[in-house]
Amino acid sequence: MIFFGVIMMIGAIHNMQYYYFEDNSIIVRSLFGIIVKLELNKVKAYIETLPTCICRSVWLDEKWICIYDVSISDNYLYRFKHGYSNKRKYKKIQIIFTEKNINKIEQYIQISPRNVFDRCF
Repeated sequence: MIFFGVIMMIGAIHNMQYYYFEDNSIIVRSLFGIIVKLELNKVKAYIETLPTCICRSVWLDEKWICIYDVSISDNYLYRFKHGYSNKRKYKKIQIIFTEKNINKIEQYIQISPRNVFDRCF
């Protein structure tokens, strides 16, 4: 039981992420280090509505600010498919949609709306 509690605590700490701007980059970190770092002059940002797991079996459509490296921004396969999915191996960042986050990010990056189901053909 204690082992399960420790695993849950590590997972919770890892999921506590924050972003900041530094040296012409946007960086997402957790307590364990940098998750994603993207150069501001090589990104595109969108507001996307994504299915987001609120608890084990409840999924709601939530708005997210999704920032992609230009090399993958127009490729449907690399877009976020659901909320809460920042990973180290991908050149994309997902930030919760709030007015405060919108205002801060728009100081550095232009944000456009986009539906996750839009496809580029």
